[in-house]
Amino acid sequence: MLQQQLEERIRTLFDYWDSDSNGLIDRDEFRLVMQVLAIPGTKTEYDSTFDRWDRDGNGGLNYKEVRSALIDLQQAHPELMDSAALTVALLNE
Repeated sequence: MLQQQLEERIRTLFDYWDSDSNGLIDRDEFRLVMQVLAIPGTKTEYDSTFDRWDRDGNGGLNYKEVRSALIDLQQAHPELMDSAALTVALLNE
């Protein structure tokens, strides 16, 4: 995937996840999105992932934190990013 396409997908995902448009993804928004995207896990597993992504420990994921985590995911599981982007595109129609 080209870098520009990846950046566009990350921005689209972030904007979708940030349902209240405050620039941060809170724990509840994160859990809901993980479920909507059919990423398997329990509440505890989602919270653990959230805590790993929340590098500054402020209780919210900013764009920079999400971008960094999604780039790592893209490298490890490219199909996951494709699936997430498709799901969000369908939900936004």
